[in-house]
Amino acid sequence: MSDEENFANYPVSIAEAKASRTPQGAELWKPRDALIAALRAIDSGELDPNWLIIATATVDESLDKGTTMHYFQCIPNTFYGIGMMQAAQLDYLNGRGA
Repeated sequence: MSDEENFANYPVSIAEAKASRTPQGAELWKPRDALIAALRAIDSGELDPNWLIIATATVDESLDKGTTMHYFQCIPNTFYGIGMMQAAQLDYLNGRGA
């Protein structure tokens, strides 16, 4: 891995710093901030995930076309993914998210 591909020492953004200090932190992040934080944790060895699901939503500004969803997945099968998303949802709703 080249230095350009390693995010271990990538600086913490202002949005990330603010988000980590508040219970409603997820609302303060931008998608890129969250991805960089995850890459930083993985590249530094803080996290070594076996599975990963990234879900994105793009809301059409006119709201005429609704929301477009995209998924990026690294899971053994759909059932594991559904369980992982359900566990994450419960953690989020109970304020135990990362």
